[in-house]
Amino acid sequence: MGLKVEYSSPASKTAPAGQYQAVCAELVDLGWSQKTYKNDAGQDEIKNVHEIQYIFQLNKVDEETGKRFTVRSRPFNLILTDRSNLRAFLLQWRGRDISDAEKVSGVEVDLVGHNALVQVVHNTVGDKTYANLGSLMPLMEGMPVIQVENYEEQKESILAAREKAAVARASAASASSTPLTHTGGAVSADTPHQQPAGHAANCQCEKCIIAF
Repeated sequence: MGLKVEYSSPASKTAPAGQYQAVCAELVDLGWSQKTYKNDAGQDEIKNVHEIQYIFQLNKVDEETGKRFTVRSRPFNLILTDRSNLRAFLLQWRGRDISDAEKVSGVEVDLVGHNALVQVVHNTVGDKTYANLGSLMPLMEGMPVIQVENYEEQKESILAAREKAAVARASAASASSTPLTHTGGAVSADTPHQQPAGHAANCQCEKCIIAF
C-alpha cells in the first residue's frame, strides 16, 4: 500500500528591516467583511467594508532562495474620504493628494508596477518577528525604476489565512456565548476586534489579519 504526503513549501522569510526601493507586485482584493466602528455618538456600529491590500517586492534578494523579499501593506477600506487610511497611504506613495479631476472621474488604486521607497519595520510578538510596511514615499528624481521579477501571487494564501482566522474567532466567540452574525460569506462577531497587546497597528501576524 502506497503512502503519500502533500508537499509543503517552505515558509517565506521575514524581510529585513530598513529602507528599500520597491515595486508593487500585487493588489489583493480581500472582498467584503464586517468591522465595528465608533459612530459620532461613541457607540459601536457594524459596517460591511470592502478591503484591498498591496504587496511590494523589495530590491533586496534572499540569498537562500534567490528571490526578492516582499512586504505587505495593512488592509485598506476601499473608500477615499478625507480621513480614510487609503487616501493617506496614496498621498504618501504618489506624493500628492487627490486632484479635483480625480474627485470627478475616480482614483486609480491598482498601482501594480509602480515604484516607491518603503520603510520596513519589525514587530516581535513572542518568539516570532513580523515585517511590516512602516511608511513609503515616491522615488527620488532620477532614480531608475525596477520591475516585478520572479513573483508568485499571494492572494490565495492571504485569503486562506483570513478565513482560518475568521473561523477561529467565530469558535472563540461561540465558546464565550458571544452573538454572531453572518454576511457575505464572512463570519463575524458583534463585538469589536481589539488589537492584541504589543502588536503594531500595521501588524500582519495571524492574530491581526482577522477579516472583521
